[in-house]
Amino acid sequence: MRIWLLRFAHGSCNFMRASTFTIAKDRIGAVRDAIVIAIVIIIEKRIKSTVYRVLQQMRVEGHVNPRPIPDRPRCTSAEDDELLRNLMQANGFRSAQQTVVEHNLNCSAKIVRRRWREQGYHHRIPAQKQALTENHQDQRMAFAFEHLAWENEWENTILCNT
Repeated sequence: MRIWLLRFAHGSCNFMRASTFTIAKDRIGAVRDAIVIAIVIIIEKRIKSTVYRVLQQMRVEGHVNPRPIPDRPRCTSAEDDELLRNLMQANGFRSAQQTVVEHNLNCSAKIVRRRWREQGYHHRIPAQKQALTENHQDQRMAFAFEHLAWENEWENTILCNT
């Protein structure tokens, strides 16, 4: 089977024969992927060596999947992550910036917030409780005085005006 690639050169569109090799029926899907990737590379005006590298990978490895890229190393160690978890459990209202400054961590506050999110702690805005009006306070006091004589159920209950 011959593979033809669409090439854009100097504003004109023409075909060029990129490679000639025999393809088994079970590899046709992978070849289609290679052709699509090669066409995209050419359309994006990448250099020719990229196209040849993709085709070479198809010939040698039988696929055109990108090679894995190693992850960037984490700036916090497992001990730092455990420290952040313990600090959040001890005081859920502490800020990330405060944590970085107090414990001399070798990372930014953004990283601390990211580690807390990974551990399941999410930033939440506390609910605002409606302020009590004088009418509410009067109703509460009336309820308290009305039920003050109840001995069975309210004997161990403390009523307050806050």
